[in-house]
Amino acid sequence: NPVYDQSAEWMGHMNAMLHPLWNGAVKVSSLVQPIHEIAVSKILYQRYPKLAKYQASCHMDSDAAENNRYCNECSKCARIFAFMKALNFDPASVGLADMFQARFRNHFSLFNQDNKEMRGYDGSGLSRDEQLFAFLLAAGNGAKGDLIDLFMKEHHEEALAREEELRGEFFKVHKPLNIPAPLWKKIKPILEEELKK
Repeated sequence: NPVYDQSAEWMGHMNAMLHPLWNGAVKVSSLVQPIHEIAVSKILYQRYPKLAKYQASCHMDSDAAENNRYCNECSKCARIFAFMKALNFDPASVGLADMFQARFRNHFSLFNQDNKEMRGYDGSGLSRDEQLFAFLLAAGNGAKGDLIDLFMKEHHEEALAREEELRGEFFKVHKPLNIPAPLWKKIKPILEEELKK
């Protein structure tokens, strides 16, 4: 996991540390661990728009993000922008710039897998296929921009050939690794219902 502190394995370690302190009464869990980030965005903006407004770039502590929860200068903002365009939500409504302009190319791992400025998930290259899927959906929604044109030229054929595989991976509810069974019983139907839409 390129972002180890967000991994299910690390949550297990945190729970091992918390157990003796709280006698098992406190646990760390991630309600979104069984789904990919594009699916998290889909569910937030589709079902919980009042909560979606709190989604933010992990780099929002920069000067550029002082008055905006998106800095518009990092790979995380670029990825969220692509997800919003893929899901037919308005990125400008939350303060995201039009990141399908050529000047943002280096922020997308789909076009720059060797970019050393990207951190964590984006820098690992693992976000490439999720971005491939997001660009396919965004293009299908009529999104415009230099990077959509580049996608159509360089990656559209691959994305079309893999569409079923990508949809199956990124809009699938995966096995939970750290959600207590009683809670999972309530969460799973919500995730499945929203991802079928």
